[in-house]
Amino acid sequence: MGHKQPQLRAKKLVKVATASGLLIIFCLLCIRAKTARAISSPTFISLKTTVTSSPSANSSSASQSSTWDTSSFINLAGVIVQALAFIAVIKYVRDTAKMASATREAADATKKSAEAAENTVQEMKAAREEERAPFVVVYFNYIHSRYHSLYLVVENIGKSIARDIKFEFTPPLQVSQFNRDRIEKNMLLKKGIKSLVPNYKIPIPFDYLMHYIHANLPMEYTVKVTYWGNPSLPPIELEYPLDLNHFNYIHFVTETGLSEIDETLQRLVENFSHYSTSADTTNNLLNHIANSINRGLIIKNRISVSRSNTDTPTMLKEFVFLWVVDYGKQTEKWNRPYIFGMRAKCLLFSEELLKSAVTLDSPAWIEQLKQVISNLSRLGSMQINLDLPDGSFSSAPIFLSVGSSKEDFDNLGDSIITDIRTVIELIEKEKETSLNGDNEEAATQSIVEEAD
Repeated sequence: MGHKQPQLRAKKLVKVATASGLLIIFCLLCIRAKTARAISSPTFISLKTTVTSSPSANSSSASQSSTWDTSSFINLAGVIVQALAFIAVIKYVRDTAKMASATREAADATKKSAEAAENTVQEMKAAREEERAPFVVVYFNYIHSRYHSLYLVVENIGKSIARDIKFEFTPPLQVSQFNRDRIEKNMLLKKGIKSLVPNYKIPIPFDYLMHYIHANLPMEYTVKVTYWGNPSLPPIELEYPLDLNHFNYIHFVTETGLSEIDETLQRLVENFSHYSTSADTTNNLLNHIANSINRGLIIKNRISVSRSNTDTPTMLKEFVFLWVVDYGKQTEKWNRPYIFGMRAKCLLFSEELLKSAVTLDSPAWIEQLKQVISNLSRLGSMQINLDLPDGSFSSAPIFLSVGSSKEDFDNLGDSIITDIRTVIELIEKEKETSLNGDNEEAATQSIVEEAD
């Protein structure tokens, strides 16, 4: 918009100058025509009359003077118009020159911007090509576990395939006499490598380190690596030194490679059957130990007492005393040590009552006693879930354990107490009928009431 304003002003000035000139010319032509008509009339009169006096001569000279002044004025006006037109043209040319200069400067700025953008694109392209280009390195590597071997490793650490890889060593590679033929006949070092994919390396056996050092061979080489990445670009050349002196001062550590892992797996397969048998034996022993622990330590150290039929009420009363007086559903006793001992005692009572029930012949209360024995066994093997930070415990493996609550545990114990009371009443009635033992029945009832 800035460079168009001078051009518009110049065009407007030319138009104004042209219009002014045409207007002046038109006015002058009108004046000239009027003057010509005024002169023509006296001329015709002078042809009819005789010029006899001086006033006629004066009139003729005045008309000539008027005609000359009009022509001069017209010429002067033309010169003025041309001068104005020339000035307008000069102004137009100058404004056009300024416009052309501004246009040229804008073009130069656009050209510079285009060149900068092109340079940026070229730099980005070069950076992208460099990032994706292959990068082949050559170095020496020592593996202690492979007979103290020294390897010449060729590795592509770039991101694309390297093609037609060539090597040039200065001085030429030298090895001890034990490996001289292997190096001289190595086609990879002679003819190079056709291609090498990214993140892949080729270890070329070079020499045994101790043999190489004792042979006083060169400890420094200069390698020149030439390879192709993008076929449309020139080949890539890298030249750098390879130093072997550091192998004289480093501490060698045995490295574990794929061969060592394979050997270990082979030994594992060969001895797997032995390990499997040992594991089965260990699992069986652990299962026996777990079962013994689940049944309670009190069972392991208990003393078996031979009880007669008359001891059955005593054992039942002992459990009533244990449940009602000792445990009493107290919250502070709901912990692992106490509940563990309670379960063990329940199993002990169930086993002893079962031994007594085998020899009993009384059909009056044997079924109720069997129910008590069954519930005691259930109570002793019940899976318990304790509301403590250390979690839960049960006779089943921990991953199969569900666990019962304190309410379930207490309800089962209360049902056992109810059944025991029924059994004791039946036993006492039988004794009263057979032996008329009123005193003994009163004592038993007092014990039960005291327990309640």
